[in-house]
Amino acid sequence: MILIKLLLRSGTTIGTLVRKAEHGQSKLYFLHNVNSAFKEANEILYWLSLLKDTNYVEKKDFSYGFCNRDGENILQEL
Repeated sequence: MILIKLLLRSGTTIGTLVRKAEHGQSKLYFLHNVNSAFKEANEILYWLSLLKDTNYVEKKDFSYGFCNRDGENILQEL
């Protein structure tokens, strides 16, 4: 359950940081928030790999390949 909460926190934090970056007061503020969002996206990939490796979520219910591709796409966008 802790991993799920960490995953949810990281996912919602990305959206918050991107929103802050979009409405930032300076280019430095923008870059800081986008960089922080990038770190959170990386953290999500870590939590997903832990869920997969510990078999916390059954493989039939968890398409890690799909999630990993989406995560990599998010990282590229940031």
